[in-house]
Amino acid sequence: MNAENKTIPDLGAAENAAVIETALAHCTGGGDMYQHWTGRMKYTTGISTMAELCGAHWLIDLVASYQTEPVIRKDPRLQEFQLWTLKVDRSVEGQTSAAAVCRRDSGDGEPEIIRQEIEYTDFPLDKITLYVEGDVLLLPREH
Repeated sequence: MNAENKTIPDLGAAENAAVIETALAHCTGGGDMYQHWTGRMKYTTGISTMAELCGAHWLIDLVASYQTEPVIRKDPRLQEFQLWTLKVDRSVEGQTSAAAVCRRDSGDGEPEIIRQEIEYTDFPLDKITLYVEGDVLLLPREH
């Protein structure tokens, strides 16, 4: 899948998720960099592909919006690296919510630095992990 062909066929939710996961697995870095409209960060081709396939430009905006928060600006470790996860909750029929969480690292016991509850989402994957390294948002495979 290339940057010009970011569409997925109209399949069921599980099939769409599998197609998206496969496409994202091919994003391994070395592509273009994009400047976020806020100027706060750049993001990779993999992030751009995720946003297109998942209809989730809002997720890039969410991460970018927190970059000026004192909890991030004043923490040297968070200036260097942030681990963001979005976990989708489909446990209530007809209602899909999610939580976006930022941590310093993936180690056991790492506290949540930021948590934003998302009342409704149509994000097609059950979970996604994103990294911020310096001022660049990327997929883990692009590290």
